[in-house]
Amino acid sequence: MAVIAPDAFFRAYKNPKATFECLKAFRRFYPETAIYLISDGGDDFGDMARHFECEYERLDRLGRPPWNAQQMAEWLRRMTVAAERGTSRHLMLLEEDVLIRGVINRSEHFAIAGPHHSFARLSQPLFEHLRARFRHLTSDHYGGCGGTLMDRQSLFEASSRFDFASWEFLAALDHRIAHSDVFLTLLFILAGHPYLSLEDVYCEATQLYPDWETDGRPIVHQYKRFYGQPLALEDLQELRP
Repeated sequence: MAVIAPDAFFRAYKNPKATFECLKAFRRFYPETAIYLISDGGDDFGDMARHFECEYERLDRLGRPPWNAQQMAEWLRRMTVAAERGTSRHLMLLEEDVLIRGVINRSEHFAIAGPHHSFARLSQPLFEHLRARFRHLTSDHYGGCGGTLMDRQSLFEASSRFDFASWEFLAALDHRIAHSDVFLTLLFILAGHPYLSLEDVYCEATQLYPDWETDGRPIVHQYKRFYGQPLALEDLQELRP
């Protein structure tokens, strides 16, 4: 088994404590990989970027999905910039509700991988359209949420091949492509790369995983313990130059 040490793309907004704790946990296990941190028209995270050695930009607000084609193209451009500026084989989609609590050990190659949920399925019309083009496609599950791992070269390939002129056609098959998780899965499928579920790596801090606190899986999604909290005094002291 090989340790995956990913770079990260992190789009933050206005959750300073959650952003701080997410970056701190990521750096605990990946102290040397690249993080591209952007403020999506929100708070200034410059102090955190310096402390956790992130490349940082404050950009215009995209907001929360659903997005139109132009907004999705801009989100994809930002993520591709993160991949261009990193050097690791893999890129992680980092979000405020992701907790990293261990290293990731995997041996197989994948283009995109993440959690598995039985309810997260592409619409039947979209899946049938994809199956007609890609006979090897056997699963209609989608992922693409916080914590998702992508092979950098596969991301470059998938983003360069996607034609946003097809947006309206694809949205008619499944309107949820306006959400980044469904779109990201679709992006890779259209480049010939099916989504890989890694059930031994991911869990969620929800009732779907009643033992998530003790099961030892290294990536936790939906971890909202620090949402809405300001930075504590000790956090501010840690961020001082």
